Amino acid sequence: MPLNGRAAASLITLVAGVVDATNEGNGANQGSGKTFSSTLLNPVQIASVNGTLPNQDNFLLDGGNNVDEMTNVNDPYPMPDAVQEFSIQTSNYNAEFGQSAGAMVNIVTKSGGEQFHGDLFEFLRNGFFNAENHFSPAGTQDTLHRHQFGGTVGGPVIIPHLSTGKATQFFFGYQHTLIHTGSAASTYTAPTAAEEGLTSSGSSLG
Repeated sequence: MPLNGRAAASLITLVAGVVDATNEGNGANQGSGKTFSSTLLNPVQIASVNGTLPNQDNFLLDGGNNVDEMTNVNDPYPMPDAVQEFSIQTSNYNAEFGQSAGAMVNIVTKSGGEQFHGDLFEFLRNGFFNAENHFSPAGTQDTLHRHQFGGTVGGPVIIPHLSTGKATQFFFGYQHTLIHTGSAASTYTAPTAAEEGLTSSGSSLG
C-alpha cells in the first residue's frame, strides 16, 4: 500500500474508530515542556482510538514493547519491505494484552526461508513529476525531493542443524533516504556602507 514516507505505523488510521491526532499533541507531554515530531527516522503515529486519549495506545514489535516511555508513542518500526504482518486491536483484547485503553498495535517482521528470496525497491518524490496544485500561486513548485531506495534478502544459512538437518534462516533489509527541500527561512539584506552613511547624514540634517 502507498505510505507517505513509508511509515508502517500510519496504517493504524485505516481502522474504524481511529482518528489521526498528530496535530493535537500527546497527553503524555502536555505540561512537561517536552515536544516531539514525526520524522523519517522515527515516524511517530499519534492517534485517538474510540475516544481515548492519544497517549493510550500500545505498540509492539514481534510481541515485544516498542514504545517511547517518555512520550508513550511508537519507537521506530522496520520499513514496509521488512514487515510480514500488521495487526491492530481496538477493543476486546485477549488476556495476553493490556496496559492501554486505546489500540494494541503489533508489527511482525519477516523471516528467512528454506530458499533465497529478496527484492529491490526505489521510491522517488519529485515536484517535476507532480501536477501543479490548483490552489497554489501560478508557477509554485513542490521543492521536496525525497529518494528512498534499498532492498531485502533472506534465506537459509548453508550449515544445517545436526539434530533437524535444516539450516538456520536469516533475513536482512536496508533502506536509505535522501531528502532535499527548499529553505523556509526568511532572508534579509544588510545595508551597504553607502546606504548607512546616507541614513546617518539624513538624520543629522533633520
